[in-house]
Amino acid sequence: MKMSSAASKIITALFVLMAFCGGMALGAEQRQAAVVFKFATQAPKGMGYANAFKDIFMPAMDQATEKTVFWKVYWGGIMGNDDDYVRKMAIGQLQGGGLTLVGTNMISPEYSVLALPFLFNDYEEVDFVRDRMHDTFDSFFMKKGFKLLMWIDQDFDLIYSTKWKFDSLEDYRRAKLLTWSGPIEEAWMKALGASPIVLGIVESPSAIRSGIADSNITTGIWQVGTQVFTTSKYVSTMKIRYTPASMVLTKKAWESIPEHYRDRITATRARTLDRFNTASRKEAKAYYDSMIKYGVTPVTPSSEVRAEIRRRCISVWPRFTGKLFPKSLLDEIMDNLESYRKGGKGRVKKEVVEAPPVKPVETAAVEKKAAPAEKPVAAAPIKAQPSPASPKPEAKAQPSPFTPKPEAAFTVTKETIRAVQEKLAAMGLYTKKIDGISGPGTRKAVRAYQGRKRMPRTGAIDAELLKSLGVK
Repeated sequence: MKMSSAASKIITALFVLMAFCGGMALGAEQRQAAVVFKFATQAPKGMGYANAFKDIFMPAMDQATEKTVFWKVYWGGIMGNDDDYVRKMAIGQLQGGGLTLVGTNMISPEYSVLALPFLFNDYEEVDFVRDRMHDTFDSFFMKKGFKLLMWIDQDFDLIYSTKWKFDSLEDYRRAKLLTWSGPIEEAWMKALGASPIVLGIVESPSAIRSGIADSNITTGIWQVGTQVFTTSKYVSTMKIRYTPASMVLTKKAWESIPEHYRDRITATRARTLDRFNTASRKEAKAYYDSMIKYGVTPVTPSSEVRAEIRRRCISVWPRFTGKLFPKSLLDEIMDNLESYRKGGKGRVKKEVVEAPPVKPVETAAVEKKAAPAEKPVAAAPIKAQPSPASPKPEAKAQPSPFTPKPEAAFTVTKETIRAVQEKLAAMGLYTKKIDGISGPGTRKAVRAYQGRKRMPRTGAIDAELLKSLGVK
């Protein structure tokens, strides 16, 4: 059937109108931006990381790049799982992603070392190591064709359950415990006697609601965002492992940003990270508190049970050392942790940062939206008592023995790193390319120099090192 001339004109006009409206939908910022990055994440819009991304990360990027980069963000997993993001980045359909540990490990298996059970005791230790080793992990990403924009926190994940208190090893054996974070998580679960159920993160909420699984380890933000917390009775307060996440770009996308803007992003990264993580940690606590108020009961295992869980979990470390990550990488982390725990040189912050306030309406909405007919009364933490003897209270993590120094505009630029490399090369300590990039070779040379000078062997390019080397 032949289309009439009038109908043809109408359809053409509609297409023109759609194209025009589509252009308007891009917004003035996107039309004026020199570069547009398509960025995907499983974070639900309006919660946790999404808020920090919008309120902290994007303004920081706008300032560093003078608004020449526009971020088109696909929230809430609408582009699939992490593996979909990595695949789409590889073929150019996406330029970046906010990845969980699963997706990050697909790019750089070395990153999985950070999620070893009982590696970190608290966020102060995480921050200390991150300050000194962000560039080390970035170098692994760059070799794979990606840029680690920011090593961010997922959380110290907790175990939630519809049935079990996880105050004994018997509960691990009886539970239908979900895992989606990879082989290390699966291994320590098995070491505790569990038979973990391996599923993707997107499929997990329905598995819990249908009874295929009755327990999972995750963040409070995920538990609330998926509404799975409404089925939970217990949460174990034992922090078995810290879980990192990441914001990444493809190397091609990163290098499409003019170099002077890239230098600005790098120079301000530590300050942006401090603000981002402070905000996401504050919001994570708010969601956890809302679940406890809703009626999820926190349970703390006895000191004897905690000690046995720790012993079994740490026993899996050697299984992955030299396979997923090099031993030298774990050694560097442990050296930094040893320095911190012995009272070594503390963190140096760009500035004292405050997190944006958590909107009360969000946590209130959680309670209102999912309130049960008969709301259970929140119980005080349950202490398991396997023997008549009173268990010793768990030793509290020691506060940082150092007072963070407000850093007087101290930044490490490529020129500074290059000057350090030249000094160390003249001493025979640095034999790699002098390129202004602080990779593993640079950090190794710095540690060697620090050892000579009886300084803390952190591998970090800081004010003390620059003064010792005579670099201004």
